[in-house]
This record gives sequence, C-alpha cells and structure tokens, in this order.
Amino acid sequence: MRSGVIHFAFLIALLSGNTCSQAQDAAARKAAVDLNNRGLRLLESGQAQAAEPVLKDALRLSERGFGANHKNTGVIAQSVGSSLYRQSKSAEAIPYLQRSIRIAEAAGDQVNAGQALDSLGLCQFDLKDYSAAAETFRKSLPLQMKTRGRIWDGRTRLNLGRSLVKVGKFAEAVDHLDQAYSILKDFPDAIREGQTAMASHELAVALEEMGEHERSEEWFRTALKVRESVWGTDSFGYNVTLQNLGRVLQRRGEFDEAADCCRRAWQFFQHSREAGPGDSQTLSAASTLCDALISLRRFSEAEELLTKETADLSGKKLSDDQHIALGAALRRKSILQLETGHPAEAAETITESLEVLKKPPAVPMLS
Repeated sequence: MRSGVIHFAFLIALLSGNTCSQAQDAAARKAAVDLNNRGLRLLESGQAQAAEPVLKDALRLSERGFGANHKNTGVIAQSVGSSLYRQSKSAEAIPYLQRSIRIAEAAGDQVNAGQALDSLGLCQFDLKDYSAAAETFRKSLPLQMKTRGRIWDGRTRLNLGRSLVKVGKFAEAVDHLDQAYSILKDFPDAIREGQTAMASHELAVALEEMGEHERSEEWFRTALKVRESVWGTDSFGYNVTLQNLGRVLQRRGEFDEAADCCRRAWQFFQHSREAGPGDSQTLSAASTLCDALISLRRFSEAEELLTKETADLSGKKLSDDQHIALGAALRRKSILQLETGHPAEAAETITESLEVLKKPPAVPMLS
C-alpha cells in the first residue's frame, strides 16, 4: 500500500514539473508507458471514461520523458483520441489523432499512421463531415493491407464506401463496398460485429441511387439474411434494411411485398427503444409504407397512417432528421389529398411542408 502512495506522489511531482534529473526523466518514460498500458486495458474493457484521464496523464509524462514529437508520444496521443471517440467526443478527439498522424508520418511509422487515420476518419464521419472522412479513409487504405492485414483492408474499404455514398459518389462506393463484402464475409469477427451486413446494406443503397434496382434488391436481401443470422428479426438494423428493401420493391412495382416489408418495419420502429413514435426513422418507414399503399390505391389506409404520424409532431421542437422526415411525410400526404380529390387540403399541406423545411436546423451543420 505504501509503495502505491509513493508512486502516486511521484507521478504528481512529475506532472507538476517538480523534477530535476535525468533519472526522473527516465522515470517519466516508464510511468508514461505504464499509464498508457493501464489506459488501454480500461479501453479494452469498455471503460473509456475512466481511461481518458489515465491516458492524458500518460501523454503529459511522455512529452516530458520522450519528447513532444517522439514516436511513443504519438502512439499515446492516438490512445487519448480513441478514448474520446468511444465517449462520442469526436470533436475533442480529432486534434489528438491529427497530432498522432503527424508524428507517425514524420517517424515513418506506417502502423500507427494507419490506425490513427482510421480513427480520424470515424470521428469525421460521426461529425457528418463525410467529404473529409472519405479523403481520410482513402489515405489510410494503402496502409491497411501492408501493416494490419486483410480484415483491416476490408474494414477501411467499408468505411470509405459508406463515406462515398454520403457524398454521392455511388459508382466508386460500389467498387469499394463490393470488395469490402468479399473480404469481410470470410471473417467471423466481421460478421459478428455487423460489418459484413453493413457492407451489403450500403452497397444496396448505392446501387439503388444509381437506378440499378434489381441488383439493389439482391443486396438488401443479402443484408437481411446476414442481420437475421447475427441479431434476429427483432433488431433495429434488420428493420432498417427491411424498410429499404420495401422501398426498392415499390420502385420495381412489387407493391404488395413492398407494403408488407414497410409495415413490419414501421410497426417495429413504433415500439423500438432506438426509435419510437415521432422518430425520424418511424416517420420514414410510414412514408415508404404510404407510397406502397397509394400504389395499391388503398387511399383511406394511407391517409389515416400519415395523419396519425404527422399529428403527433405538430408544434413540437424537432431534430434535423425529424424536420426532413416530417417534410417528406407531408409531401406524400398532399399527393394523397390530390389523388382523393381534395386540392384545397393538399395546398394547405404543401404550405405546412414548406414551413417545416424552412425551419433552421437544431444543430449547426458542418460546412
């Protein structure tokens, strides 16, 4: 017990700068390594919040013992960034990861550069800076197979592909996502962690955007099978894919199956912890279901559905995603009112839709 107290007091002295010898610089190096290892163990056990202060202490000690631009300091800076990312503090993580990348590149450390670039790309994606994420993953990709192996090549291609989908570069996204799926399907860890399902789902999305609806349907069905095998049908990811499959079936003229897929997804989202009534995902599923019902000329059912979904949000403060989903739902409602011979009501609904979409977002968007 006493040795632990002495060790703690010694660390306090090091961190405060009250040291005066080369021996204590060596002690700072050892303490930095020990604290980094302790922080990494906490990260591996899912304790990112507890790991953060430990790793920040390790970084300060590494700066003292190894130097601000030493390779080990860069490695620890990446660990700090990882602890912040895992707490959804992506904006705070980015400077640490950028520092880690600069140090690794200067030292010719391709392993740490690749790891830090991947983590930086995930932070940028999390912050919806998709163009930056795509460029970061593109820079990271050549390092993955060389330094981390085939599975990491697949994971980085997946992240690059889904970033490209977000910025509308669908043909390039299809190429990377197809390769990602071909790689990741051979790794049980990638299947269990949902990466194989994500690759097939995002590939289907890109193909749908390119108008290749037959191929898109095939890949959504592949994603459904993988997600059912891993998480079952009563899972959020499965039902997101189910809704998207319904949308593609609608576009292919398979209205009955489209309505069935969308109804099942909508009913799940209504009672899901991740969504619930009024959530943007629930609204989106309701709108897609409405499209199929209109195609089947089941107008009264479609009108009842949209009236219920949109009324729940009247006058409430909405998130950015809810604004978009509600605007889309109201546009469909106006189409339905025109179809059923109520042009005056349709005009009012269109005006309401425009008002919803004119409202400023709750959170400033990244430029």
